[in-house]
Amino acid sequence: MRGGTITVSGENTVLIVKSSVIQGVSVDDQVYTSSLVISDDASAYVEGVIDVSRLDVENGNLVSEGIIVRDDRTLNIAGNSTITADYLSVFENARVTLSQDSILNFEKLEILIADLESGMNCDLVNIFGERFGDVLAAVGDNVYMSDYEGNSFYAEISGSIITAGAAIPEPATCAAIFGVLAWAFAAYRKRR
Repeated sequence: MRGGTITVSGENTVLIVKSSVIQGVSVDDQVYTSSLVISDDASAYVEGVIDVSRLDVENGNLVSEGIIVRDDRTLNIAGNSTITADYLSVFENARVTLSQDSILNFEKLEILIADLESGMNCDLVNIFGERFGDVLAAVGDNVYMSDYEGNSFYAEISGSIITAGAAIPEPATCAAIFGVLAWAFAAYRKRR
């Protein structure tokens, strides 16, 4: 989708997407904005990721593999809405609004900050407002922080403040360490 709005509205209205819903990349001076609106008891099932300028769910249901809310983009969940996704990735300058009656089912929350380093923090109120606790309750301890390059950090949470802890090693790093340990153990056993 390069630009425009997809509106799914009305009881018994269902949108099924067999891939992702991703906003087109802006080229030269052409800026593409895309919106997905789900309202009035409608439902949307997206087998991939949702990554659009604006995602509005009001008294609707949304199921997706993941939801990405980039800088200067919004996710608005209003009324009696249910959102289910494997993960929610939110950039530091994004805005997420939640209603009191919303039901959130996220398995993982990732907060993305440019040039993130261990020890840096972010106030979740700046992203989620006073309803940040509802998001944390939905994901439990499954919260991570990442920089824009894909480097991930464990997150430490105190109230609404999330702080980047130790870096999460890359799988290749873990494999290399395990390989060295296995080689050392084999050499030790051979000497005995």
